Amino acid sequence: MDILSPTDVVPSYNFGHALINQLWSNMALDNFFEVSSGKRNAKTVAQALYYLIAHRCAHPSSINLAASEQKRYAGVPILGNDIFYDVLDVLADQKEAVVAHLADFFQKKTNRKESEAYYDVTTYSFESTKWGELRMFGFSKDHKNNEVQVVMGLLMDNNGIPITFELFPGNTMDQNTLVQSVEKLKKLYGLEKITVVADRGLNSGSNLEYLIKGGQDFVISYTLKRSKERFKEMVWDESNWNNTTDPMSGEIIYRSKVVNQNIEVKVPLKEDEISEIGKRGRPKNIELKKYQ
Repeated sequence: MDILSPTDVVPSYNFGHALINQLWSNMALDNFFEVSSGKRNAKTVAQALYYLIAHRCAHPSSINLAASEQKRYAGVPILGNDIFYDVLDVLADQKEAVVAHLADFFQKKTNRKESEAYYDVTTYSFESTKWGELRMFGFSKDHKNNEVQVVMGLLMDNNGIPITFELFPGNTMDQNTLVQSVEKLKKLYGLEKITVVADRGLNSGSNLEYLIKGGQDFVISYTLKRSKERFKEMVWDESNWNNTTDPMSGEIIYRSKVVNQNIEVKVPLKEDEISEIGKRGRPKNIELKKYQ
């Protein structure tokens, strides 16, 4: 058997990131970061950001591992580890500008419906028990309860493309993230009214009160098992159901029914409302309101 020498071996490279490079170019992100990064080495910052994104799409891993694999990516300039960690500050500082830039791009290039948003919440854990800033112990969706985490609320458009996100301390409950995220979305597009679609984790009285009072439309799942008996009876009652069928096969696709239900919400009292109570000392700072 012939023994191969180093000169007989042809190195292999990754080329798939050429697709990401084309999209990156279409979005004019090089120019954006060179103008907005605020760094003297702005061009290098843009190159580092592109490579980190390309590597994450191909092989999600730590920044340290991504930096060590630069030689495997064709056409990528070799950069030092320090620049990769430095660009994280750029992303943090320019978060709102990046979101606005991408929102403008997708608004022009897709059929994005600005007044429609799908909302979800997830957690990101750290291999650490050191807490501080946003890193806190909380309910982990990945069952990593022995690690600190952050909570992220993500808004997506009708195409499944992210619009914007918000980070919250790791001990934040899901339902306590909706209002801030929706307000940011309304501000981003200058909207008065939107339609929010979310899972049952966001189905709290305070969230429904916020959406109803603001005149927003919403679709939020509801757990029948935990509902009141009166509501269960209305659901199981076979009357007034509307069937939507497939025009070709006649098969029922889904059934719908409109029912009314009162929602009781505890909300903070206003200062003038507290004074009207006329009680001595500090009253319980809640008021029961009903919405239908």
